Amino acid sequence: MSTDRFIYVQSDESDSYFSDNSAYKFKVHLKTPLTLHGFWKVALVEFHVTEKAKSPAGTALYIYTDLCKESIVHGEEKALLRRLEKNKKSEWDYTIQTPFYLPVKKKELREFEICIKLDDGEYPAYLRKPLNLTLHLKPYPFF
Repeated sequence: MSTDRFIYVQSDESDSYFSDNSAYKFKVHLKTPLTLHGFWKVALVEFHVTEKAKSPAGTALYIYTDLCKESIVHGEEKALLRRLEKNKKSEWDYTIQTPFYLPVKKKELREFEICIKLDDGEYPAYLRKPLNLTLHLKPYPFF
């Protein structure tokens, strides 16, 4: 029987593999590949900006990944993992109580990409490394 898996990611952990990684667009290399048998879903459950960054008021962050299947975002199909509104209390620090689970489109995870954009599709250049994310993978159907 398959069990839930958590992937704890830091935006700079794979810089030795991918030298052009940035805080808002980075690839992750897993030292041990993760094979997913059957149908799985993924959700973002934590997102933390370790270096506090000044961001424009009213800004939302769109967190994309090549792990999940596409959703409709501003009329286009994109692999959106989660949209986050700025948290007034602590800027961009989140522990998500109600995660949105999306179908995983890869059966073997060795490398994946995280890309963070603003409402207008631009990168949030004010973000600084390292960012920390936690992804939760669950086999479906959930029991």
